[in-house]
Amino acid sequence: VIDNLHKQTLMKTSLPSLGKIEDLFEQLKKDGYEGVFAVPICKGLSGTLDAMESAARQVGLTFYGFDTYSTAVLQSHCILTAKKMYEEGKSIEEIFEELEKIAGSCDTILLVDDLQHMRRGGRLTATAAALGGLLKIKPILHVNKDTDGRVDVVEKVRTMSRAQDRVIDRVKALGANNHYDFTVAHVDS
Repeated sequence: VIDNLHKQTLMKTSLPSLGKIEDLFEQLKKDGYEGVFAVPICKGLSGTLDAMESAARQVGLTFYGFDTYSTAVLQSHCILTAKKMYEEGKSIEEIFEELEKIAGSCDTILLVDDLQHMRRGGRLTATAAALGGLLKIKPILHVNKDTDGRVDVVEKVRTMSRAQDRVIDRVKALGANNHYDFTVAHVDS
């Protein structure tokens, strides 16, 4: 992925085919499982959760799908939290209640250094990407429950240094303290 980014190769994503999901769920049912718990990429960015729910219904499995309204880091945190709670004997209702608290309190902030990838992916016009590059515009984007899992613009600033400062200001304005958890995910940074 990182090599492709450096080469400016357009990468495409796709949800797994419904047939592959159904095949997996049929095998799980044959293996004696009654249900599936899943935390795929959020509905605002992908149809995977709906496809999984449909496949589970088709093969007769109970489906417990959770939408994080965010991306990979929060997905991982929710999966690990659910696993720990399940191993402690917590009910599915208790697990979902905790996951809802987590998803409702998180904000994934994205800083984009190169607008060309957004242009190639169709999220930005060629003119806007070129102008943004010339003016050194760095959009501050975010995705969370309030955006319904869709990427939204918080602010546009000039230079990455200013963008980072604005993110820190945003975190301070939220009242962040030593009880908050922060995860910094990066791509070749």
